[in-house]
Amino acid sequence: MSNRELRPRVVPDANWRGMWRVRWPDGSLSDMVNLTRARDAVACFLETAERHRRRAPAEAHRGPVARPSEQTDPQATQCSTA
Repeated sequence: MSNRELRPRVVPDANWRGMWRVRWPDGSLSDMVNLTRARDAVACFLETAERHRRRAPAEAHRGPVARPSEQTDPQATQCSTA
């Protein structure tokens, strides 16, 4: 599968002229929207994918992040009241 096939695409709605949908990489279609909203959805998808791609190598070697309830120091989750 080429990189181009993994990108979402803006496609015209089959029934409503002037309305658009996004064809997602898995082949599904978005709800019907105007062209501006469809382009914005694609841009947001691509920005998020790029952010995940950049972050993945850096996080691959880090251990799991402890949740506040799992921390050993009880003072670590308390707010300062001073």
